[in-house]
Amino acid sequence: QSSGFDHILRKPFDEAELFTIISKSAPGKTISTMSNSKLIPKTAEINLESLEKMGDKSFVVDMVETFIESANKEWTILELALEAHDLDTVANSAHKIVAPARHLKANNLVPLLKEIEKTADSGDSPVVELLLKTQKELDMVILALNKYLEKEKTLG
Repeated sequence: QSSGFDHILRKPFDEAELFTIISKSAPGKTISTMSNSKLIPKTAEINLESLEKMGDKSFVVDMVETFIESANKEWTILELALEAHDLDTVANSAHKIVAPARHLKANNLVPLLKEIEKTADSGDSPVVELLLKTQKELDMVILALNKYLEKEKTLG
């Protein structure tokens, strides 16, 4: 955008979240140029083999880009719903991220999202620690996916 806000970074935040936001909004800067920093935690474990069995590289790239966009959108909706104490929307947004996360074999992220969904469905607000852990894992999955996309653009 030419002016205004593209994203809000709430405190406390971690380096993975910061680098994810920077990578989306800083033209010319890529995750691969920042990934040598000691600040970035281990990358998330993902496996794209099941997607590769469904289609060609362009299909996989499209699915990865779609996941990044929809996961960011749903996580923002989830955060806003939490602020509004709208637990049905919290559960629904967590649920919408789970299925594609399973296709990516993001095995650390899926149970965290399922726990948020289950907690919200039972009428309770998820605890802050669970939300922070989930957000950190989602950020790491997105970092790993951005690295994949960067590699594909370099090869392609």
